[in-house]
Amino acid sequence: MEPDAQPAPSCITLCGRLRVEIDGRRLEAQLHGGRELALFAYLVAQRDRPVSRHELIDALWPTTP
Repeated sequence: MEPDAQPAPSCITLCGRLRVEIDGRRLEAQLHGGRELALFAYLVAQRDRPVSRHELIDALWPTTP
């Protein structure tokens, strides 16, 4: 990257069709669905705070861990 160049912005869209763009590269195809997408979405939604393993279990498997 040139000294004055700015890094490409990151963009994650959770509503509607999932879109993940980091450093100008689309990455959502690398997430294979189901629990993987749910985990990613949950962590993005909670990105301003630490999330414990127990909280993730409760969020992803609410009836049986």
